[in-house]
Amino acid sequence: MANPPKQEPTETGFLKSLTGGQNQQRLLEQTVVTWQDDEAVTKCPFCEVPFNFSNRKHHCRLCGRVVCGNPFTGCSTNVGLNVSGPSHSEKHHGNDLSVDVRMCRECKSIIFGKRDFTQESTKVPKYVMTYQVRPPLISLS
Repeated sequence: MANPPKQEPTETGFLKSLTGGQNQQRLLEQTVVTWQDDEAVTKCPFCEVPFNFSNRKHHCRLCGRVVCGNPFTGCSTNVGLNVSGPSHSEKHHGNDLSVDVRMCRECKSIIFGKRDFTQESTKVPKYVMTYQVRPPLISLS
């Protein structure tokens, strides 16, 4: 890692379970991409709704941009990803990890755009299906 996270003082007990893991994860995420300064952004760059108590700021974990997390606008979403680490045998998959990654809609489009295009391009359009020959529903023999 180019910039390992700084060691924070460790909490114990209940407080650590609430904040410790999140802080460590945040520090680790910030070593991957530089996050945009929260104070420099007053409204979401996609929907242009001002940030406030109900429209909170979130950082895209891929580009570092500050965006809103409003589910109705889809400016950012948590995307569940399965990450596989190296395993020592073909049968053992103990190194699999499921993580939620916050992505802005632009990064999500870039990451999943090719997959979605491929899925859509292999579908037969409804108007074509209308003219395709179908086998009879019942057998006449």
